[in-house]
Amino acid sequence: MFYESLKYPSKLGLFTGSLKNIDADLIKLTEHIYVEDTIDGGASVWLRKPNADGKEIPRYRERSGEIAWDWPQASSLRGLEGKQEQEDIPIRCHCKGIKLLLRRGDYASIGGGERSRFIDPRTKKSLASFDACDSCRLQFGVDIVHWTFVEFANISQADGGSFPNSMAELKAAVDTGDSAVGTLAYYQSSPGVQRYFCKVCSTSALYACNDRPEIVDVAIGLLEAPDGARAEALLSWKFGDPLTYVDDTKGGWRERLMQRVQADAEEFRIARGYPKSWKRLEKEVSDSTDLLQA
Repeated sequence: MFYESLKYPSKLGLFTGSLKNIDADLIKLTEHIYVEDTIDGGASVWLRKPNADGKEIPRYRERSGEIAWDWPQASSLRGLEGKQEQEDIPIRCHCKGIKLLLRRGDYASIGGGERSRFIDPRTKKSLASFDACDSCRLQFGVDIVHWTFVEFANISQADGGSFPNSMAELKAAVDTGDSAVGTLAYYQSSPGVQRYFCKVCSTSALYACNDRPEIVDVAIGLLEAPDGARAEALLSWKFGDPLTYVDDTKGGWRERLMQRVQADAEEFRIARGYPKSWKRLEKEVSDSTDLLQA
């Protein structure tokens, strides 16, 4: 909820996700710092013009050294159809008490069931979400959470050792202090739902629920992908689509922020020449069919 620095002992930083969604322009985003750490620009690309005045805000390599908005060049990114030779992606929290590996799933034949909801049928990449729900916001302390959706079978320990293979196994491993789960702890936010975090550095990491016991949500910020924070060689982003659970933001300042995020993400998608998400295309086809049948 709060951030404290020894450099400023009389001040506290407040995570905006903990603020009430009142009908006022409660915050103003002024800059993005340490953007170079992301390699690909990270989430800054959909927070380019985040304020009501519609103006671009600056990005900095660290706390200084401004970066142009066309950095990095498209030619330097792997992109949506980029290389896929990276099979294992580290999953790590800040203190590295959580040290796991995410293996690329074999989705040559997706089939039906739950996993078909989370795999792009064109690229066989895992879905990356823009989640605006109140529960995730309050757990993370940020206004938008980005998840990807992974089968437990595709996660291992950093040394290749086995990791729990289901929601029930993960909960039991944490309850018994199994070393396979490192510093993971959980908070049961509602019946049949566990939100996992690091009990040392407090990183929010995983989400598991009874509705899909073989699939776990992984916070994308924990992925150490060589192509950048967005891990585009692994993930299929819904750039420019409506945010998930965006209705939770209705009636307050977050509603307007989410509208600007969606617009910035769509502008980024078009500038990069990325196709629309498969979910958006499916909806457009469905809407057209409904119109023809009306």
